[in-house]
Amino acid sequence: MSRMFARAAGGVLLTLAVILGVAVPAASAATPRRNGDLRAPSAVAPNTRVAFTGRFTTHVARPVRLEVSTAAGWRTVARGRTRPSGAFRVVAQVAAGSWRFRALAPAHRVSGRVLRALVTPTRAVTAPLPPSTSTPPTPPTTPPTTPTPPAPPTYPRASLTWVPNVQADEGFGRTTTSSPAMSADGRYVAFTASLNVRLDENTMCGSFGIFLWDRSAGTTTTVTRGADQNCLVGHETGDPSISADGRYVAYESTVRGLAPTGAATDPWNTKNHLVYVWDRDTGETTQIASLDDAHYYESSLHPAVSADGSHVAFLTSWSSRSDETQGWSVAVWTRSTGAIKIGPPAAPFGPPGYYAGWEWRPSISADGTMVAFTSTGNSLAGEDRHDMQDVYVWSTETGTVERAAGPVGPDGSAYNPVMTPDGRYVVFASDASNLDGTDGPFSWFEWDRVSQTVQRIPGGASTWSRPIIGYDGAAVSADGRFVVIASLGRDRYSLAVWNRDDDSLLRLGSPVDGRAPNGATGEPAISADGTLVAFSTRGDNLWPAEQSDDLTWPAVGVWTLGADPL
Repeated sequence: MSRMFARAAGGVLLTLAVILGVAVPAASAATPRRNGDLRAPSAVAPNTRVAFTGRFTTHVARPVRLEVSTAAGWRTVARGRTRPSGAFRVVAQVAAGSWRFRALAPAHRVSGRVLRALVTPTRAVTAPLPPSTSTPPTPPTTPPTTPTPPAPPTYPRASLTWVPNVQADEGFGRTTTSSPAMSADGRYVAFTASLNVRLDENTMCGSFGIFLWDRSAGTTTTVTRGADQNCLVGHETGDPSISADGRYVAYESTVRGLAPTGAATDPWNTKNHLVYVWDRDTGETTQIASLDDAHYYESSLHPAVSADGSHVAFLTSWSSRSDETQGWSVAVWTRSTGAIKIGPPAAPFGPPGYYAGWEWRPSISADGTMVAFTSTGNSLAGEDRHDMQDVYVWSTETGTVERAAGPVGPDGSAYNPVMTPDGRYVVFASDASNLDGTDGPFSWFEWDRVSQTVQRIPGGASTWSRPIIGYDGAAVSADGRFVVIASLGRDRYSLAVWNRDDDSLLRLGSPVDGRAPNGATGEPAISADGTLVAFSTRGDNLWPAEQSDDLTWPAVGVWTLGADPL
């Protein structure tokens, strides 16, 4: 891109294209261009909701995300939509600390054209804690002694095993692994691996692929192979989901050629994400269609396969083939027919509340009849909260939509739904203060759809630090008794399993010294009985010294809490 800007004429034309809202080449559309401004108070009280306003130089209404800079990179904290003039307003809660925010207008397709991504300069916002009002201590009469710093907390030492390094027998170099998905009995773990693949002396292939680890046999199998069995991994392949028996693995990819021809495919859709389903028994890969008689499915993300593999829920941006309507919605694909059913909010783009929360994976029941998802859509279940994200459960049979936590619902935003196979329990994260009578920061909750009760995780007077609001921050056992949660808090990075029966927490500790992970740890998955937890981590203190040479970070591990059924 820098070479393009070095050409004066090209720079002028590209600038003019952005100002007029016309399309730019797809290859450059995803790279954000510095544009517009972002305004907010420079100092606010901790944990208050703050309005961020600004304007992009564009004449087309388009989505906008508010992002905050963290140690792990830029993280989305709020969403909205610009007016045709480019003006926007989004609201987010600001925790205590000093933060840098920016507004991002992602690359956006309008009537077949791709508008380039835009990003504002950053805005610093500080939320200082109030000064202490306690009486100053009396100066000591004797020289003070240097206090001994408290030792870091320790937890029971974990029993861990690690995904094997995918290398010699597959022709791959060293890999990093992430995004685990676990079968019901814990035997199979699907995961994403970054690759450096040498096909022959002069040919390399990369750089992400999906693999399946059979913990019983001790083998790994390549999932992302094309119809001719050649390596066809790509830069945008990941987010695997696995059926209960480990037979089916669904994933998303921008790579073409992963499935045999035959699926209905939009010939113009050459670079967006598509969803694929791999069958372990036959080795065949099926592509979920990118068009049907009524719609184009321009980008499909975050697949969730049902326990029996008969259905796949995913998020999709769609447009009508008969008129100009388009939207972001949750959808369900049926294996037996190949049909796609669009769910709520099946509505045209338009401010506000125009899309399903596309950054969070939906969750599907075992038989594919219920789907939990995140959305900012208005009045999906009778309420009207324009700037709030909510968690909903959609019945694919009746079309009804139920808002999480009952008719009143949270008084704050809700994210990251994870549902038990029978559809009874839904775990989600929220900053609400009205769910269990306590007021706190972001927390995890479990909603019982039968009794219509909500329990904070952990419950009672216990407190928990702010959860990681991102992909797959929690996982739940088949009966809803055990919930594994990822959280960023006092211990820096934490992974813990909650037991609903006694409201207890078991935290992940290093097998060496019992200390909490010293690097980002999350993306949990749990076996049906709650005895096994898969996760990814950058915490190298979790790795035994004798294994350190065989692992690269991040790495996928399996934490055994009880007797390993294998």
